[in-house]
Amino acid sequence: MMKKVALIILVALIGLSSCCHKKQQKSKELITQEFIDSIIFHGYTVEVASARFDEEGNVSGWSDLEPYRVKYALYLAHGEVAIFSDPAQFHFIEEYLGKIEGDRYTCYDLAVYDQNEEPGYLRFNYQNNGIAQLYVDYPDTMIVYTLDHGYMPQETLERKLQKFEGENTEVK
Repeated sequence: MMKKVALIILVALIGLSSCCHKKQQKSKELITQEFIDSIIFHGYTVEVASARFDEEGNVSGWSDLEPYRVKYALYLAHGEVAIFSDPAQFHFIEEYLGKIEGDRYTCYDLAVYDQNEEPGYLRFNYQNNGIAQLYVDYPDTMIVYTLDHGYMPQETLERKLQKFEGENTEVK
């Protein structure tokens, strides 16, 4: 009788273990590429410079590049870009304006608005020499951040930005 009870308990434990293993397998199946793409990508800046726009919209008066290490995050699944400077900047993507390719760089342009609903533009600039920069253009000021080497691969950024292509025709 004890052997039967022990055998029943053993069979029940094996069944329970198998059930738990199936749940683990199911959990692994739920981790799809879409889920991976929705994870926040983050890194650090290494330098910053700024310039002003004159009345005609021309850039003037660039400051020197200064060492500047702050965290930035791209949550492109929800169309958000954050730069944790002081004060922090939060940008919401209105539209992906496309890719511009030059002899020495590839640039990805975005129409955005910030947490104060001020319109602007973001540009991810990948230079052929391996340097990546994030440009933030406000109506009267331009800020450029040089990104550390942990920046998002160009192909990944391009793929993620395509979902914002042609979304809106105007920035708020």
